[in-house]
Amino acid sequence: MTLLALRGNFYGIPHPGIHDRGMPDATSRAPKCHQGYRAPRWPFCSRPRRVSSGVMNVADWLTFSRILLVPPFVYAVYLAGPVRQPPAQMSGATWAAVGIFAVASLTDTLDGYVARRRNLVSGFGQYWDPLADKILVGAAMAALIVFRAFPLWAGILIVLREVLVSLLRSAASKRGRSMPAGIPGKVKTTAQIPMILVWLFPRQGSVALVQDAAVYLAVFLTLYSGLRYLARSSDLLAPVAGPDTAK
Repeated sequence: MTLLALRGNFYGIPHPGIHDRGMPDATSRAPKCHQGYRAPRWPFCSRPRRVSSGVMNVADWLTFSRILLVPPFVYAVYLAGPVRQPPAQMSGATWAAVGIFAVASLTDTLDGYVARRRNLVSGFGQYWDPLADKILVGAAMAALIVFRAFPLWAGILIVLREVLVSLLRSAASKRGRSMPAGIPGKVKTTAQIPMILVWLFPRQGSVALVQDAAVYLAVFLTLYSGLRYLARSSDLLAPVAGPDTAK
């Protein structure tokens, strides 16, 4: 038996030509899982995902709390008012805005962690989790443009990308195709959150340099991830093959 055949047999994957040599089927050695568990991924049996039926689970409540934190965040930025000319001091309302946005961003990490940890899947989470991120970022962009002299061009590009990707995801969903967030999209979100946080601080001294660098980095990653989605749009929006097209 060749080394490749041994490896295939070890993982429960039949190697081409094994049956021709009179050897037993390697897949018959795959471990059997108890009832309630999914098909094995050697050598372990993975737990099934719990699909929620109309009842919000813990991950859903974390997602919902992120949406509920948007109005207090915008109100805190409004109370802080426009940043005055330097030297400017951090007010209590500004610190409140920083804290609220940090907590809202933390829920984005926690809901995903809880869902993976407990194998939770729900229609609410699949729809509202990405939408809650866009609501939070969009509200933050509007507040920063009005009260923090955030570059208008950057805000327009970021919001426009989010809207286009949302429309593309909705169109793909109507055709029965999923468009999960890839690594570029997750990296983009990771860059946007610190950019928003640093722009809540008064623009003066070295803080202004960090703010400018954060804007260019976030805009670059935002456009790059958006172009990656658009490159797949032809496949995602292709007509669904039906009985007539199959002929």
